[in-house]
Amino acid sequence: MPTIREIAAKAGYSPATVSRLLNNDPSFSISDHARKKILQTAQNLNYEQPNTTHGLAYQVATIFAVQPKQ
Repeated sequence: MPTIREIAAKAGYSPATVSRLLNNDPSFSISDHARKKILQTAQNLNYEQPNTTHGLAYQVATIFAVQPKQ
């Protein structure tokens, strides 16, 4: 599996640009031409995103049971 650095070298962009694009950074803006070139390069190299998550997602619920005084 190719690395982000290999994709960046073949596409002609920085590893940071490639990483932000492939990780769908919502605050990152990039031209359509650059986006297509990087994604095409990644596809040509058979890049697959790792199936890992950064940290665990917890769902926490707190339940309070209050009995009214009679």
